[in-house]
Amino acid sequence: MANNTYDDIWDAFNIKPDKAKSLDIRSDLMIELTDFIEDKGFTQKKAAAFFGVSQPRISNLVHGRLSLFTIDFLVELCVKAGINVDVSISRKTEEVVEITEELEREVIVENSRELLSSQTQSETYNNQSNSSNNSMFLYFSSQTDMRKFMRIGELV
Repeated sequence: MANNTYDDIWDAFNIKPDKAKSLDIRSDLMIELTDFIEDKGFTQKKAAAFFGVSQPRISNLVHGRLSLFTIDFLVELCVKAGINVDVSISRKTEEVVEITEELEREVIVENSRELLSSQTQSETYNNQSNSSNNSMFLYFSSQTDMRKFMRIGELV
C-alpha cells in the first residue's frame, strides 16, 4: 500500500475545489459548535434545548454529518452560541488574470470571425448588386472600444 500525501483532506477524496470549500467551511463551523457543546458540558438533549433544535439534529452535528447541514444553519447556531463568525474573501490574482486574458482572447477571436463573416456576406451582396467593392476594416485601440462597438452593434 502506497503512502500518498495531499495538500488538503478533500484532495484525498477527489472532491472538486468549489465543493471542497463548502465542505471545509461547514466542517470548521461544526467543529466550533461541537467544542462549544463539550465546553458547556451539555448533553445532546440540553444542547438541543439550548439551540432550539431536535436532539437527533445535535447528534448529526456532533457526529460530523456534513451533508445534512447548510452553512446558513450552522452560522445561525454559532450566533446563538456567541461564536463570532467572520468571512474572509480573497482572489487568486494570477489565476484570475490568466483566465480573464484567455476569455478576452477568445472574445477577440470570435468577434474577428463574426466581423470577417459579415464582411464576406457584405462583399457577396455588393458583388451581386454590381456595387463598388469597398471593404471596411475596423481597428480598436482597446478592449473597451471593442466592447463599446459590440454594445452599439446590439442596439442597431
